[in-house]
Amino acid sequence: MAVEHGLRLCLLGGFQLLLNGGAEPLPRQAQRLLVLLALRSVETRSALAGTLWADVRESRAQSNLRNAVWRVGLVSRTALLCSRQTIELSPRLSVDLQDCRGRAAALVSGEPLQAVADLIGVLDRDLLPAWDESWIALEQERQRQLRLHALEALSARLCADGRHPEA
Repeated sequence: MAVEHGLRLCLLGGFQLLLNGGAEPLPRQAQRLLVLLALRSVETRSALAGTLWADVRESRAQSNLRNAVWRVGLVSRTALLCSRQTIELSPRLSVDLQDCRGRAAALVSGEPLQAVADLIGVLDRDLLPAWDESWIALEQERQRQLRLHALEALSARLCADGRHPEA
């Protein structure tokens, strides 16, 4: 395993775990674990297993969870913080969704504009568009609504500045 300098989880447009700039392959159950943690922060092991594997016995769900944690650990030993009761994403792991939400909130609240092309690039992608997990649907809609409000605010501010082509 290489020294980990840059660890980034990308959820906008599709799933990618980037380590030192390169994409790392992960099995679907490990991807699902990272996504759920990115959406909900700290979770108990029981809640994670129950959400991710609601259709199997609890013992099987817990086994699947252990396997998913192990699979993530094969790629990055620093991506997760695990205790006996909880699992959470490490602060070393940056998440594009959190960055997007922060920038969109700043835009809507009236903070100064950053590079417009960069903002539009951040706001033009859906949250995991090919995923149809029931536990992610609400977050996908929440992201669409946030994007809509941010793009409306950006357009209004560009128009007010006389930058009509960009708006």
